Amino acid sequence: MDNINGLRSRLQLLLNQRRFAHSLRVEQQSIDLACKHGVDQHRASLAGLLHDVARNLNAEQLITAARQARLPLCEEDIKTPLLLHAPVGAIILKNDWDIDDQEILEAVSQHTVAAANMSNLSKVIYLADMIEPGRDHWSGLEQLREMSDKDLNAAMLLALENVFDYLRKKNRHIHPNSYAAYEYFKRLQSSAN
Repeated sequence: MDNINGLRSRLQLLLNQRRFAHSLRVEQQSIDLACKHGVDQHRASLAGLLHDVARNLNAEQLITAARQARLPLCEEDIKTPLLLHAPVGAIILKNDWDIDDQEILEAVSQHTVAAANMSNLSKVIYLADMIEPGRDHWSGLEQLREMSDKDLNAAMLLALENVFDYLRKKNRHIHPNSYAAYEYFKRLQSSAN
């Protein structure tokens, strides 16, 4: 299924009004970043629009779906099941929405905790979700928006540093995939300088 208007209508029935509006803004932000970084705009549009397809599931549903799909779960996934809406969303898109583009599925799957060696599409979706215009302002947001326009890898490192600061202030654990992503982007930036 690739009809973007049909997908929008289907998604609108699934999500509450606030979450659907967020999805539309992430779609637009994804297209904008895709244009700036030579990423396929159609894929960016689809992944941005559909990134939160599983966001309406509760904690129990997310854990159950992840276990049924035999996703590897770590302690952070169990403590914060909302993180699972990304990989579970990719499974839903593949199984129920007929989305079989692996790059789109990967971008949706990685938009909450990131990963090492992400594709440029995955970086675009991760960043678009963080910087879309409807996000509440937080310290560093404008800097991240500017960096996202210029350099996806540097923006990913900055985004992860901001996430880590936030989680530390909230006394929450950092997902191992986020650590791996941080180390990966840190090495990339070190070798670029």
